[in-house]
Amino acid sequence: MTLSVGATISGTVTFQGTLVGDASQVRVTAPAADQASFGINPQSRVEKDGHFTLSGIPAGSHYIRSNGGPRGWMLKSVQVSGSETIDAPIDLRSGQTLSNMTLVFTDKISEIDGTITNDSGRPVPDFTILVFPADPALWRPQSRHIVTARPDQNGAFQLRGLPPGEYFVVPIDPAEQGEWFEPTFLDQHRQGAIRLTLGEGDIKTQDLKVPR
Repeated sequence: MTLSVGATISGTVTFQGTLVGDASQVRVTAPAADQASFGINPQSRVEKDGHFTLSGIPAGSHYIRSNGGPRGWMLKSVQVSGSETIDAPIDLRSGQTLSNMTLVFTDKISEIDGTITNDSGRPVPDFTILVFPADPALWRPQSRHIVTARPDQNGAFQLRGLPPGEYFVVPIDPAEQGEWFEPTFLDQHRQGAIRLTLGEGDIKTQDLKVPR
């Protein structure tokens, strides 16, 4: 059996803001863009000076993501030779070496807070809060723009770390079956959803009502 040689990515991690500590808490990963693809998902620890080398990546289409990292920071940008690729998968060939990648982190993290109640004001903790982008081009697996949250027993919920943009916010009945990243499912829930705009670092309150 002949095994193909994995691809290699190298680059640096930078922080927009004052970082307490160093970059060694960050792990860089390259998950396959195709959820049907199974196999190795290598990760690389970032050195204290911000440099990293991620090797053994299977050939195919991959996103660049991070695991861990300093608390209060999120990945904002992934650039290859100056071009933004954070929301576009990178096609890698067997044995390919890709250098000059830059991962940028920010401490300006957006947040949506709120409560979910029924018409009489009682908490509805069984529902799921779904937030997804107004732009259908971002309705795809592993999208950074699609998140869910479950409220606590008081109906309070919080969602953090969404990129800037236009979003729909909608409560999902637990009896409903669907995939959060499935375009047909998302399209069905645009009608009746609340639309809001998030800027970098915005903290917004959005309460939700569901009929009894």
